[in-house]
Amino acid sequence: MVGAAVWRSPGCQAIYTRASMDTDPPTYCTMFHHMVKNGGTAVRDQLILASEIQGRDVPGLCVIGPSSAEACLDALHHSSVIMGYVELLRDPMEELGRRCDYFTMMRHPIDRLVSAFYYCPTFHDKQVRPNKWCGGHSHPDPLTSRLLDFAREDWMCKAMFQLSFASYCPPGAFCEHDMVEEPPTHLNGVEDWSLLAVAEDVLLSYTAVGIFEEWELSMELFDAVISSPVQQWGGEEAVNPGPKSSEREMLLRWAHSSPEIRQAVGGDLLLYDLALSIFKRQTAEALGTVWKNGGTSLARESEKLRSY
Repeated sequence: MVGAAVWRSPGCQAIYTRASMDTDPPTYCTMFHHMVKNGGTAVRDQLILASEIQGRDVPGLCVIGPSSAEACLDALHHSSVIMGYVELLRDPMEELGRRCDYFTMMRHPIDRLVSAFYYCPTFHDKQVRPNKWCGGHSHPDPLTSRLLDFAREDWMCKAMFQLSFASYCPPGAFCEHDMVEEPPTHLNGVEDWSLLAVAEDVLLSYTAVGIFEEWELSMELFDAVISSPVQQWGGEEAVNPGPKSSEREMLLRWAHSSPEIRQAVGGDLLLYDLALSIFKRQTAEALGTVWKNGGTSLARESEKLRSY
């Protein structure tokens, strides 16, 4: 599916000029696509801290939500470093002629799913879900059934949707909250991977694709190829790994062996395989990393599960 033409939604051009154009946009442009539960919070925090230490403007932020458009527009025109769902800005950046380096973190989709399942949003979070999906221990349904419902009804192929925002952004908007939370209806319950080719092409265009399971090497890759206020990425650790328990370990192992779970996140599993191949190529080129026996994801996954 790699190499398919990327479909762009029409009619969005007018919104790109709403922000003040008193100054020329910065020529330096780095975009961190922060997809939750992939380890991106540590990357975000480093970008903010390094900017503050150096006396630079705080990186711009573009997220989803009814009040987010102005922040997205301000970042679009004035920020040299932008974080959040930066794929919302891909078309506007191209319209303005800004050429940006994109980077992101990817995580095994089943590990990411289980981490999201155990995350219970607080009252100020945008993420809302029923109690049965955030560790509601009093719920009568078994954990495995609740996780499968979560995978099918809420999470699905989250990375595929988040990397392909630009292809289904509604005209005249930065994919507002209701649109992003509800992916294109033709993908619900139908094996239609039309967005997978889009997401693959987007990922192939990234300057750096980090892998959560290869955290230290990912930080070395960022050091080598990403321009940002961060002087040294190496040595930092992922934050908020979530609570560890025998229950969670059991559920994670069950999820990895469940055909139903693998089907529910099938598009993301294919995308993760591509991310691994991109990561191996980028680290080999930038760092001289030698991947013995192809550096299979299965070997890393098995090792990770043993040490969970």
